[in-house]
Amino acid sequence: MMRLLLTLALLWAATCQAAPLRQVSMVSCKDRTVELEVREHTWNVDGQMTFHTRAYFYDGEAALPAPTLVMQPGSQCRLKIKNSLSNQLANCSYHANYFHCPDTTNVHTHGLHVSPKQDNIDTHIRPGSDLTYMYDIPDNHLMGTHWYHAHHHGSTTLQANGGMAGFLLMEPAADYTLPADVQALYAQAPLLLQIHHINFAGTDQGTSEAFTLMDYQAVSDDYKTGKNGEKVQTVEPSPTFTTGLHNFFIVNGQYQPTVSMAAGEVRLFRFLYSGGWRIAELELSSAACRMVLVARDGVFQYTPYPTISAVVFAPGTRADVAIQCTEVGSVTAAFVPAASRDALGTENRASQAKVFDIDVTASGGSGVTAFPTSQADLPSYLQAVTAQTVSHGTKGVTRIELAVEAGNELINGVAFPGFDAPVESRYVESGLCLGRTYEFTIVPPGPPGTRKRQAGPPPAGGPGGGGGAPATGAHPYHQHVNHFQIMNLNGKDATSPDIIRLHEWRDVVPAYAPNGVTIRFTPHDFEGDTVLHCHILQHEDHGMMGLFGIKDCDPKPTPSPSPSPASPAAPPAAPQEDSKVEDAKSSKKVKSSQNEAADSAATACAHLAVVPLLACLAALAL
Repeated sequence: MMRLLLTLALLWAATCQAAPLRQVSMVSCKDRTVELEVREHTWNVDGQMTFHTRAYFYDGEAALPAPTLVMQPGSQCRLKIKNSLSNQLANCSYHANYFHCPDTTNVHTHGLHVSPKQDNIDTHIRPGSDLTYMYDIPDNHLMGTHWYHAHHHGSTTLQANGGMAGFLLMEPAADYTLPADVQALYAQAPLLLQIHHINFAGTDQGTSEAFTLMDYQAVSDDYKTGKNGEKVQTVEPSPTFTTGLHNFFIVNGQYQPTVSMAAGEVRLFRFLYSGGWRIAELELSSAACRMVLVARDGVFQYTPYPTISAVVFAPGTRADVAIQCTEVGSVTAAFVPAASRDALGTENRASQAKVFDIDVTASGGSGVTAFPTSQADLPSYLQAVTAQTVSHGTKGVTRIELAVEAGNELINGVAFPGFDAPVESRYVESGLCLGRTYEFTIVPPGPPGTRKRQAGPPPAGGPGGGGGAPATGAHPYHQHVNHFQIMNLNGKDATSPDIIRLHEWRDVVPAYAPNGVTIRFTPHDFEGDTVLHCHILQHEDHGMMGLFGIKDCDPKPTPSPSPSPASPAAPPAAPQEDSKVEDAKSSKKVKSSQNEAADSAATACAHLAVVPLLACLAALAL
């Protein structure tokens, strides 16, 4: 009997031991077409629970998380989204600031510096149709850690929080060279950690309206309330709880996995925080470990690379963090809402005693034992704007207030008017010119009743925020296409690098109380309507979204070259299709010139170091 009990105990210990972290598959999207199919799927979340959701399928298999797309400067990625969900509604191209059209989808490439006419979320891929997005990656695009996710206004929360999200890695350009000490980190086998939030805990009972957020079940149920006569929810979550957990975080689809590294080794962790609800602060349990921030939101930090006590994630944040632990043993990575960071607010901050473990061993490792000290070069569109003269748009807007009031989710007092709204009301700010520099202060709410689309600097405590009661949480501000540089925080020049670092580049930033975060950017290369929004996805779906109108104010005439006698004139370029799609099935299709072997080869590259990875992917039949 005792032997039997001992055997059972050993078996129990073996089964309960945390599993090694699985790496997500990698798929090359360089001058080729990658197809992702959207289908209904029952997600078994690492044995903790199951629920029905919408998921990306790749090569016939459900991908949770979605496969990592690998792109390269100077190439074109063609991403085909095929919608195989049920067709319940005849028309889902209308505008509304509430949850609607749960089965209509599209995709956003978060962090890419590409045309907003290509990264276009004013597209509507209905069930039974598909659309191929064509991303022309600039030759000078910076390498970095980005991501992609569903972003149809009205169904973003349901689909992205339901798992339709994945890494997007930009490789270095062919003529881009990293300093040797930085290259040593990126030459390690890729260690990608996508942290995702599973939330069936019920609607938050917050002390503020802004951060009383629906859980996934409540979001799903809201589609059945009959707004606009819909009363539609085709994929009921129907959760089954295996272990009793209702609200938890996973890494690469796993609950509390283990990462292994050698004592003294410096290992590069590339994080993506795809959770759409809370701000999270990742701390390590051992004082023998050090974390150094190398890049955030896909852009290298300036030297000296800062040592941080926590990796602070707003929804949508990416962070490349070099970690070294000098003592053998187990280290816990946990979400800790520390009092020292209460400037983030007292609500909507994640807590989990263990997100993953680090098993620090006595031997092995990559051989990298020193943190980088050399500055990585940034391209022309990410050159410092701190000394640039600030211009103003048509309205003279200088502050962007993110607020919830009386059930309305607003930017500068206005819910998103839609992509087709009249020009005079469509934009948060218009008349932004390529090559000129603009500055905005992102602020939490001011006193109720003072919110309106402001023109020019507001009076102290007036419209635009900064004068009301302290915010209980921080809205994460995000803008598409153009990263921005941090100018100050709460009117101060000095900041903590854990949360925000002065003069770093970001594309998501938490809006602090009481006076906000000042950002500055120069639109480069691409004109068009560019999206900005709160990255609490419920807020975005409900109207906390807007547009910048960007144009080329100094167009240069392009002379028609005379053909040389030895060369015939080139045929005229084919006209561009209109980027708005009512029925995406009628849009232009691009056939993939690759076979399944190319996809398999790209996936096989996933565990190679960056330099071998480049060689491996270069060998594909692209």
